[in-house]
Amino acid sequence: MAEDFINRNRSRLPAVIIRLSNVLGVGEQKVLTILRLVKNRILPLLGNGEKQTSLCFVEDAVRTLILAAEKSEAIGETYFVTDGRAYSWREIIACIARLLEVGDFVIKLHNWELLAIAGVCEAVGKLIQAPPLVSTHDIVACRDYYSLYDGRKIERDLGFRTQVHLEKGMKAIIGWYKEKGLL
Repeated sequence: MAEDFINRNRSRLPAVIIRLSNVLGVGEQKVLTILRLVKNRILPLLGNGEKQTSLCFVEDAVRTLILAAEKSEAIGETYFVTDGRAYSWREIIACIARLLEVGDFVIKLHNWELLAIAGVCEAVGKLIQAPPLVSTHDIVACRDYYSLYDGRKIERDLGFRTQVHLEKGMKAIIGWYKEKGLL
């Protein structure tokens, strides 16, 4: 709705539309949940194994927003922001496992098991009147949906270059949570 409003009022509203891909950073409860699972040698086999998502780390998202606000040539444009790669959810989990040095002895949870766990989380959430740790929607979305975006336009038009890729970003997130004693 916000984009529709901007598009209808482009002549009066000098705006840039920034479409961020899946943004990762500290403070995201679902990221912390996955980190804790993997640290405890439980690997959620999210997704379907195919490259299904583009990523953007919060540091690059902030840099993009500042860049777009400062460049007059961005006015009236729409940009996707990614780190330039497509990932499978399992590739992301494998990177986390590698960084946490969990080794080979792990428990792998498949989609049907994750859906059952999510159902329990939703039921408990209703009982205690709190949002569930993970929902069936989250698991189905990781399995069935593709969130792949092309960020070449912002690179070409504004000179944006990603500074944070998967391993570097996850290493920083893991380090932050460890420093705070949350992991």
